[in-house]
Amino acid sequence: MNLLGSILDLLQNYHEVLKFNAYLLCTRLTQS
Repeated sequence: MNLLGSILDLLQNYHEVLKFNAYLLCTRLTQS
């Protein structure tokens, strides 16, 4: 089991989620 690889995968997924949340927030703000 490659622990470092797993951590990097988690960080990558977390970054994608943050970008998605920021996108949703921006669209919500521009629509209102």
